[in-house]
Amino acid sequence: MSPSPPEPAQLVIDQGYTIREAAEAMNVGKSTMALFIRFTAETTNFHDTHS
Repeated sequence: MSPSPPEPAQLVIDQGYTIREAAEAMNVGKSTMALFIRFTAETTNFHDTHS
């Protein structure tokens, strides 16, 4: 079963993982992790303050 988007995205958003590190930790591809993060950002009020 694949992880739901919020869980892997939280590794990047809250815990400061890079997309690559989070993807490896969740055993998914980098593009999949990027989609999870985009989905989470679009469906929540997350705004990247690290830009």
